[in-house]
Amino acid sequence: MVSAGKPTLIATPQTKNLSLSWPLILVVTLTIVRGMLYLSIFPPFLAPDEAAHFEAIRLIGQEKKWPTAEVYATTPMHPEMVPTFEKYRIWYLANQDSSNQNLGLTTGLFTDYYAAQISAGAVRANSYLMLYHLTLAPLSAATASFDLTTQVYLLRFVSVLFTAATVVIAWITVRTIFPAQPGLALAVVSFITLWPMHTHVGASVTVDSLAELLASAFFLLLVKIWVKGFSLLKAVGLVSLMALALLTKPTTFFLLPSLAAALTVFLGRRLKWSPWLTAGLLALLVGLTLVGSILLHQYSGGGRQVFSLLATPFHLPAWEDLVTDRPLSFYVGALNFAVLSFAGLFGWSNIHIPWVWVRWWAVGLFLVGLGSSIFCYQSLLGPAREEHSQQQKSILIFLLLALIFSLIGVVTPIIGSESSSWGIHSRYYFPAIIPLALYLYLGFRQLFPRPWRKFTLPVWVVGWFIYDCAVLFIVILPYLYS
Repeated sequence: MVSAGKPTLIATPQTKNLSLSWPLILVVTLTIVRGMLYLSIFPPFLAPDEAAHFEAIRLIGQEKKWPTAEVYATTPMHPEMVPTFEKYRIWYLANQDSSNQNLGLTTGLFTDYYAAQISAGAVRANSYLMLYHLTLAPLSAATASFDLTTQVYLLRFVSVLFTAATVVIAWITVRTIFPAQPGLALAVVSFITLWPMHTHVGASVTVDSLAELLASAFFLLLVKIWVKGFSLLKAVGLVSLMALALLTKPTTFFLLPSLAAALTVFLGRRLKWSPWLTAGLLALLVGLTLVGSILLHQYSGGGRQVFSLLATPFHLPAWEDLVTDRPLSFYVGALNFAVLSFAGLFGWSNIHIPWVWVRWWAVGLFLVGLGSSIFCYQSLLGPAREEHSQQQKSILIFLLLALIFSLIGVVTPIIGSESSSWGIHSRYYFPAIIPLALYLYLGFRQLFPRPWRKFTLPVWVVGWFIYDCAVLFIVILPYLYS
């Protein structure tokens, strides 16, 4: 049963050390160990678009070529690419159609072999933001003499380090907001570390790990500005982090309205605006973000061709062209896939957890969402009776809006596109991992009656650890090696 009691949200005394402590060291070590485990048990290229990202990095680092369509059409792929796919049965494990797996064997071109068989295609410079690939290109050049599998594993290890850095940033961020509640920081980093899908993607050659790291650093610096005060250096750093994140993956575009929301909340508090005025401006921002996200998807290839969009004429479409008319069953299927992607390893590996797990996860996520809603009403929107820090309350409102903006960016391809290939992949909202983890835990804590809330953190950590082990030993290992 969801508890209706008011949550104890705030305590304001400062602690001397907000960054390092033995729980953080333990969690970071666990993150690296689990990342190395996942990168070693998953065969090369059995991860979301990993082969495409690897080939783009290889072209830049080893071939010294910019990965354009012309380069893909004239440059052979790595000679070990096809043997590696066959050795590890990648097409079979990924549940891809094997009828065309002989494509490209005569031409030796990556676009003829890989891109011809899946919808994602190659990573081309005119369709992708290339910051991640430029970052890893020097390592690819340095390891060119190694066999292909070793090259992939070394690039994966960089993603593991990115993920470990994200854990540190998340810890410092939450400790900065709640210096007297270290349990909240431990709950957040435990989720990040033990979430199976997050570990899988964070131990693969994809742009998600770098995008998540940059977005998390953006949140940390913004919180630092909010708590410790503004400075020109911090402002430049904040804008730089946002720009780098935007150059990494379109799923970070939600940082733009998030910054606008932070400014709105901050000015509303500082200038003592009417709560109705602040709420109205934030509601308007949410609406504009929804429409803008649909337009960005429709006119810029999901956000990947946003820079070419700036040079082309733009005409605002009619309202009926913004939202696609779909049957209710389609949205039910999209929600089902969302739960599957959150709880399993769906997205390219397509490792399916048992359906009974999916049903229980759907119920659990609904209850946690209900608990989060009650928490938001009582602590952020309702007439609170307790002594709360206005600063912490403002930051929580901003983080909630950032999470909403991120989810808007994930669902708009579904409501604004006629394509059936889009889904609510959990990795698309990885850049909002800090507010996601925080509100999941706050909603979970709300499910406990007040006298029992001291057990919330142990149940949360142990529960995620048990589920992580269950996914690894019951689902992943039997699927890959049975």
